[in-house]
Amino acid sequence: MTWYNNIKIQQLEKEAMDWQGAKNNALIGGGMGVIALAISLWAAQTGRTEQEAKEYIGTSESLAHEIVRDAPEELVNQYSPTYNQQPIEQTKPQTRSNPYSSFIEHWEGRRNTVYTDTTGHKTIGVGFNLERSDAQEIINGIGLDFQSIYSGQQSLNDQQIDTLLAIDASNAEKAAMSVFPSFNNQPDEVKQILVDLTYNLGTRGIYGFPKFRAAIQNQDYATAAAELVDSKWYGQTGRRAKNHVSTLQRLQ
Repeated sequence: MTWYNNIKIQQLEKEAMDWQGAKNNALIGGGMGVIALAISLWAAQTGRTEQEAKEYIGTSESLAHEIVRDAPEELVNQYSPTYNQQPIEQTKPQTRSNPYSSFIEHWEGRRNTVYTDTTGHKTIGVGFNLERSDAQEIINGIGLDFQSIYSGQQSLNDQQIDTLLAIDASNAEKAAMSVFPSFNNQPDEVKQILVDLTYNLGTRGIYGFPKFRAAIQNQDYATAAAELVDSKWYGQTGRRAKNHVSTLQRLQ
């Protein structure tokens, strides 16, 4: 019996609905407001007018966050100097199906339709890789047709995205607890980073950071931060990597 059987799916769907409203309260940015900031950034980068930017972005906060997240840091600072200085609200376990879901979503973004990620994989939702070995079984397990999703003929609604996120965030947390034996003794900020890294890189990817894992085990956060900086991952993930490194450096 797999961990995403019908009973588990029903539980996760209910839990996803419970925290759907709560996650919108997370502080993800500041200054001029994420949609207004995204409009300015998109117009500046594409050479389009702000009116065209408004029509493109509309009221989609998820798209706005993606635009801000992917924009050059100096451009973000130019339009809203306080944006990168705003803290990310620590997640509250009692209000969500998984305490790390909204933290992960902040860095992954959210899309209802299939897209190709930076590594060339077809992806949907909050970084759900449609080319992973168990993708078809999971997608079919929540009552969807995998081929229709994969081909882009069918999109996901927010509840379906939240269900997939709840499944993967829960698995990432369990994997992080396995990979990092001292997980339960770590500060909450470090737990968030470890779960997010596991979600982003996968268990196999995390095992490729032996010195980082050893430093975390010893709560040597300065060395752990240095190991992240000295990796390809750091150059590929932009603001996400900088946030995690600066958090670890502050804890030392």
